[in-house]
Amino acid sequence: SLAQRLAVYQVSGLATMVEQWNNVNAFGNDMVTLSTGMRTWRGVCEGIDIQGGIVLRQDGELKSYYGGEISLRKDSV
Repeated sequence: SLAQRLAVYQVSGLATMVEQWNNVNAFGNDMVTLSTGMRTWRGVCEGIDIQGGIVLRQDGELKSYYGGEISLRKDSV
């Protein structure tokens, strides 16, 4: 339940949930566009990292992005 997950999060943070999140990631392995304000990036969505950042694979490298407000969209191509 949501209450149980919140209790786990309060004790151990996001670390225990990253794998579960990435297993049900709606954008997993899809080409996406990530926007934060005036900047945009494209890459393959790999999920989230232990700090809660969005992880994109770009040019063979994994890069994490953090922001107060971001937009993640699946590419139409």
